[in-house]
Amino acid sequence: MVADPEVVAVTGPGRPRGGGPVVRRLWDAVYMGPYFVLMWSALGRPPLFGSAMAMRRSTWAAVARRVHRGDAEVHDDVDLSMQLDPAWRVVADPVLTVQVSARPLAGLPSVWVRTRRAFHTFRVNGRRANPVRRWARRLRARSRSPQWWRSR
Repeated sequence: MVADPEVVAVTGPGRPRGGGPVVRRLWDAVYMGPYFVLMWSALGRPPLFGSAMAMRRSTWAAVARRVHRGDAEVHDDVDLSMQLDPAWRVVADPVLTVQVSARPLAGLPSVWVRTRRAFHTFRVNGRRANPVRRWARRLRARSRSPQWWRSR
């Protein structure tokens, strides 16, 4: 992030605390992997994973008032990801990891809560959350860039 001023945030995956290799594989297959794949598809760039991320202070200042902090049903990582302009550069670094609770794998009710919150977050963000609009904005910004081939 320090070396590239265009990068507004860097994010990586969480790794479950405790458990063995089976828990880690299950975590990647049913939680962390789908989170990154599905949210990346919807957002047009890597989603932030709050436990393992860094963001520029100027980026936070630009989006802080739009974050839905008063709504307990909002998925905070997804909400913060949506507040970032789709044209801004976020880097997913698989080496940037942190140990997190394995609560998301506690059972179907836990999965249901997280899924419900993600859909609720898309609803409260309205047009800002629309994947088609986000991808269009991202592609327009990329086509204007003289270095459009760079990883974004």
